[in-house]
Amino acid sequence: MAAGIYRASAWPNGGASRWEKHFTLKNGVAIYGGFAGTEDPANFNLDNRDFENNETILSGYHPGTFLIPPYRVYHIFYHPEGTDLDKTAVLDGFTISGGKADGDEFPHNAGGGMYNEKSSPKLVNLKFTNNEAGFGGGLSNNSFSNPELSSVTFSGNQAVQGGGIFNRESSNPVLSNVTISNNQAIWGGGIWNTASNPILTDVTIVSNFASNSGGGINNTVSSPTMTNMVICNNLASNNGGGMYNYLSEPNMTNVTVSSNLADYGGGIYNRESSPILLNVTIAGNKAYEDLGWGMLNDESSPIIRNSIFWANGGEGREIKNIGNSLLHVSFSIVQEGGWLFITDDPQIRTLADNGGATLTHAIPRNSPAYAIPKAAGDGNWNGAPDTDQRGFRRAMTGFRAIGAYEDAGLVQPGVLMLLLDEDE
Repeated sequence: MAAGIYRASAWPNGGASRWEKHFTLKNGVAIYGGFAGTEDPANFNLDNRDFENNETILSGYHPGTFLIPPYRVYHIFYHPEGTDLDKTAVLDGFTISGGKADGDEFPHNAGGGMYNEKSSPKLVNLKFTNNEAGFGGGLSNNSFSNPELSSVTFSGNQAVQGGGIFNRESSNPVLSNVTISNNQAIWGGGIWNTASNPILTDVTIVSNFASNSGGGINNTVSSPTMTNMVICNNLASNNGGGMYNYLSEPNMTNVTVSSNLADYGGGIYNRESSPILLNVTIAGNKAYEDLGWGMLNDESSPIIRNSIFWANGGEGREIKNIGNSLLHVSFSIVQEGGWLFITDDPQIRTLADNGGATLTHAIPRNSPAYAIPKAAGDGNWNGAPDTDQRGFRRAMTGFRAIGAYEDAGLVQPGVLMLLLDEDE
């Protein structure tokens, strides 16, 4: 499809009203946007598309006519039960904008940009912008919907739950090289997960807002797998500026949680949850009510290995436990964190592009963070992964770094820093 603005004019998956008009994907069919319209199809290489300059917009906004006032459709793409899309249904190179799922009931109050139920299409090189819904302003995945997303951005979307993305009922999308920014909701400004376990790799969640909880991401009875990510500059008016977990067990490896704000739990708020943090850096977050600037644990038992908590308010603020919370901590640096932790300054640098898909806090070569010997844990650097958040190889001899960043080219110090592996 050539650059331009396109609007749905039919009801391929049912409906009758003008608000129910929609596009649909189909198994075995790939749809590509981003063409100038002058290409020679006999000689053109699909890799040479310029979908940034040849923007192909699928719009939910209809300007109306003399007799019909302007309106916005519920869903730009609508894939209800029975559509049964799989990865052979491909959408590549489009902007999806202007859907407004404000119907009185489900599903027409979910997925302003795209609604999936028991459908798992492949979504590539897309922008979901300025869509609205009750659930999932940009994208709503429901009832075993597992789409694959790569090189996709969600920005400027709004919802009650899940401003950018809403996942429910065992919907486990796979996200790679995805940016979720400047979306807003009451719960889960960027993403809302309920009873779902998405897989997120090389994902940026930045500058989203929740007027209640989970500025960046809100997990309820969910266990997402999160690798090589950054969660930064998100805001929640209540709990969990970066992330809010309830009855959830997210698994976080090589993740940076930085400069998020909330009343409680600036970086992460855990309620009856047991997240697993491995080589995670949590820095520069703030809680306005002075409880858990880095992490607040409420009846929770996180497992924290090889991780840094620094510049989150200092003593008594980096990690705060309330109720019957129990930390399981090993080889971690916590600012003014007491005798169970290293408290030496890791000298982390400002959040920046240090290579790789996501922003990181660099750790200089003379940092005491380079402190994990190969003998730690089961002889595998206490489980430290072989690459850091950027995908750069970690040291294969000597010491590996605490936190999400490592410079494997450094001259390793010869002093072993002994940390206790104990429960607090």
